[in-house]
Amino acid sequence: MRLQSRGLLDVTAKYPEIGNIGEAVNANAAVLDGELVCFGDDQRPSFEALQRHTTQAVLHIFDVLAINGNNTVELPYEQRRDLLVNVIDAAPNWLVPAHKIGDGRSLLAATAAHGMEGVMAKRLGSPYLVGRRSSSWRKVKNRREVELTIGGFTAGTGNRAGTLGALLVGLRHDDGLHFAGGVGTGFDQSTLEMLHRRLLTLRSPDCPFHQP
Repeated sequence: MRLQSRGLLDVTAKYPEIGNIGEAVNANAAVLDGELVCFGDDQRPSFEALQRHTTQAVLHIFDVLAINGNNTVELPYEQRRDLLVNVIDAAPNWLVPAHKIGDGRSLLAATAAHGMEGVMAKRLGSPYLVGRRSSSWRKVKNRREVELTIGGFTAGTGNRAGTLGALLVGLRHDDGLHFAGGVGTGFDQSTLEMLHRRLLTLRSPDCPFHQP
């Protein structure tokens, strides 16, 4: 078994709880695509929980690219889905998420009611496009607004070296500022530089968040 990130890094050792997934694969070899999820205290998927990795990750497998050396990416989505369900046996640390054909609005509304991010909509008959985005797959998000306070920032790397990587934001509660995550997208270069200059003047040795 080998786990590879979207950035092509080997992350096998980082998630030992997925290590025996090979025993659940009903083939000599298979290439699977999925997303690692950790759940927060509210039992909802949490990116922060995944970063901390204080609870065991669960691999949600949503596609199969090859079985026993046979490429499956050109097959229609529904055929790949049938193959996937049969090639992997679910266990506590991996599963094939349920799917629903039609009535996507009701499913999206259900995710909103449970405070979840949204749904992935996939066109029936669509192939799997390796290494690039597909207009046949759409992430449909529940848009919510919340007022947050900037508590800090991370240093930028790569083409953001010398500015900031992400703003660290928090939600105010009676007992202080609770960390709510990082915001790293939506900034042009001039905004990054302006924010970085302003934030540098506000640096403090004390962490503003309720829990460091």
